[in-house]
Amino acid sequence: IAISDINNDGQKDMLIGNISGGLNYYSGDITGSIQQHDEQKFSIQIFPNPASNNINIISDAEIIKIEISNINGAVLLQQSSIHSKKISISTEQITQGMYIVKCLHAAGISYSKIMIKN
Repeated sequence: IAISDINNDGQKDMLIGNISGGLNYYSGDITGSIQQHDEQKFSIQIFPNPASNNINIISDAEIIKIEISNINGAVLLQQSSIHSKKISISTEQITQGMYIVKCLHAAGISYSKIMIKN
C-alpha cells in the first residue's frame, strides 16, 4: 500500500498491489474520502522487469506521456509528447527499488510497477 498525493491535486491517493501483480488506484476527492477509479482501459507491458539500464514499454494505445514515480509518489522521471505505442527509457539515473510507471493515453491512464536493480 502506498498513500500519497500521486496526481498533485492536494488530496491523498492510494495504490494497492493485488494478487495478480497489478495495481488498484484510488484517488481522494475534495471531501477526503477515497473512491476507486474505473478499471484500466489500456494495457502496458514493461520489460525487462527487474531492469538495470533501461526499460521498454509497449502499449495497445498510443502513449502521450510517461512518469516514473517512487513509492511515495515523487516523480523521478518524466517524458512528454511521445505519441507512440513503443518506447525505451534509460533507467541508469534511478536508484535501486520499486517504482510506479504511469502512462497517459489520449483517453485514459495505465499504471504498472517496475523493479530497478543496479
